[in-house]
Amino acid sequence: MLKTAGKRFTKAQIQAVSPSVLRPNAWHLSAQQLGWMSSKQFAAVKGAYAIAKILKKKPSLVSRVTPSQIAAIKNGWWLGRFPKQSLQAMSQAQISAVPANIYSHIKGKLTATQQTWRP
Repeated sequence: MLKTAGKRFTKAQIQAVSPSVLRPNAWHLSAQQLGWMSSKQFAAVKGAYAIAKILKKKPSLVSRVTPSQIAAIKNGWWLGRFPKQSLQAMSQAQISAVPANIYSHIKGKLTATQQTWRP
């Protein structure tokens, strides 16, 4: 449903959508509409593909990515697809959650301060 009609939903309608309905369709929403998602809705978005697509559209939503969502990204390629500005907006908790074998894929895109958060 969101795949075809999502572009016409209002802020109130998107915020009223159950996270379980929103989850598989979140990347079909516009950047503005993604910004309307509640933290609970965003946390319900599963999968590296969905998170990467969302952050590519709306990098400012990086603050809504939970450390457990970051830790669930098992493939460094997906984290490497996050826009540089999204990676540079990540918190210490988010950076710490990046699996060690993937950290090397994104280290070059992080700020000097962020790089000090990891040994």
